[in-house]
Amino acid sequence: MAAAAEASRLLGARASQRRSAANGGAVEGAVAKVYATEALLRGSGALLDATGTAGLLPAGVPGAAADGELQHLYREAQIATLYGGTSEVLRGVIAERGLGLPRSRSK
Repeated sequence: MAAAAEASRLLGARASQRRSAANGGAVEGAVAKVYATEALLRGSGALLDATGTAGLLPAGVPGAAADGELQHLYREAQIATLYGGTSEVLRGVIAERGLGLPRSRSK
C-alpha cells in the first residue's frame, strides 16, 4: 500500500507538471486519477479484510479498528472513483488521447 501511495503521489506530481504543456496534461491527469482511486479501493478493501468485523465498526464504537477510520476510508474510496470523472470515462480519454486508439462505439 505504501508503494501504491508513492506511485499515486508521483503520477499526480507529473500530471501537475504537465498541465502547462500543450495538451494540458489531460492524459497524465486521467492516468493519475484512475491509478490513485483504484489503488485506494484495493488498499482499503485489503485493510477491511485484514481487520475483519472490527474494521467495519464506526468511530466511537468499542473495538473499532483504527478508531473507525477504516470503514470511513473504504466508503470514501467508493465515492472517489466518481470525482473528476469515472474510471471508465477516463480510460476512454487515456485510450483515445494517450494511445491514439479509435473512439469506442459500444453502447
